[in-house]
Amino acid sequence: RSQLVSEERTMLKSAVGKMAGCLLGAGIVLVIANFINF
Repeated sequence: RSQLVSEERTMLKSAVGKMAGCLLGAGIVLVIANFINF
């Protein structure tokens, strides 16, 4: 049972990490686009 809990935690962490990475990438793209426009 403890192994299952740890696996779920790692899955959550990886999912959160992917979401954070996507948001970070989108933010950087928006900033670059704004710099190009101005």
